[in-house]
Amino acid sequence: MSDYPVTIKRLKGRGIVRVAAKHNLREIAAEIGAAGHIDPARIHTNLVLRGPATADKVADDAKALMASAGITRQRVGSVMALELVFMLPPNTGVNVREYFEDATRWAEEFYPVPMLSSVVHLDEAAPHCHVLLLPIADGHMIGSDLHGGRVKLMAMQAAFQQQVRARHGMARQSPPKRLSAAVRAEAMKLARECLESNSGLSDAVLAALLKPHAKDPEPLLLALGLSLPTPAPGQSIVAMMTRPTKPDPQNPIGKARPNPIGKAGKAASKVMLPYPCVGKGFDEQASGSSQQHEWGMTEPSSGSTRLLTTAAGGETTSAADMRAADDERVAHDCTDHADEPPERYTRERDNDHLADTWDTESGGFKVPAHAQTSRRASAEAWVRRELSALKIKAAG
Repeated sequence: MSDYPVTIKRLKGRGIVRVAAKHNLREIAAEIGAAGHIDPARIHTNLVLRGPATADKVADDAKALMASAGITRQRVGSVMALELVFMLPPNTGVNVREYFEDATRWAEEFYPVPMLSSVVHLDEAAPHCHVLLLPIADGHMIGSDLHGGRVKLMAMQAAFQQQVRARHGMARQSPPKRLSAAVRAEAMKLARECLESNSGLSDAVLAALLKPHAKDPEPLLLALGLSLPTPAPGQSIVAMMTRPTKPDPQNPIGKARPNPIGKAGKAASKVMLPYPCVGKGFDEQASGSSQQHEWGMTEPSSGSTRLLTTAAGGETTSAADMRAADDERVAHDCTDHADEPPERYTRERDNDHLADTWDTESGGFKVPAHAQTSRRASAEAWVRRELSALKIKAAG
């Protein structure tokens, strides 16, 4: 049985109400006898607090209630009933009939749906009560909504504790905590050592005897007169936050990580190489018909001139010549763009503007917009200039 004083489960499938009622009313012969957990000599002590005394009548009542609500067909997997199970420990000191009567009455008030049956079982090890509910409301089956999730189940158990169990003088019951794997392993080790020293059994026999107790070794240790090992104390938050950590790997600035042995650097084609930096260059090496380039980024020494070897003819060029060629290229790029329109580059001074054109809001001089000339006007002006040049040339 469960460790909780009350549990609820969803019953799904066609005919599940009849099957549950047959179990509750002890109409399944396979469950009774030596092979089952039910004591046939105590079946007559069971109590029927609500509903019919036969499973067929319970199932007929459920069908009738559904038909009156207009529910004739159900989809596959729908919840057909909810079953509450109220439990008491063995050899309890409370009045069993009064306790389960209060529990049944509480279920009728807490779940506003039809109750099909309520049966108390006294023919098993611990007394308990089965309550079948038909989850129907406003012409719909609401089994999943009525069951709810974890929050709703916790609220249900808290309400049952306050309204039923506390009235009978019973404290809140919490399920026992499961032992950790380390504690279970240590407990099994103690039990094995105790059996080996006292029984003289072989390893195979000891393993067979200890295997059923691997998940819960506490009863075995109590039978052997041994105490359960205590778990190791957990580390505090302060200790976890202040414990030393492994330092981060250091990579000093300016020192690149070398390539692994046997792995060459990535080759780059000639078209992919940028212009060399000032004072630095690159080497080009030829191998057969194909050309491979490999960077050699070394600082030039003050007393020597670095030479660059071309892949084609083996000619050498000094770093000074390379810098001179680079300066010539930069100077060529910085030449005056005389052939470009004059309005692209403009240099003005403050004394080039009139004082009354100063704009205090923008913090600058107001520059008049240039008049936009059309293509036709430009063409006509060009024709006039060419004719004037021809006339001057003819006159001269």
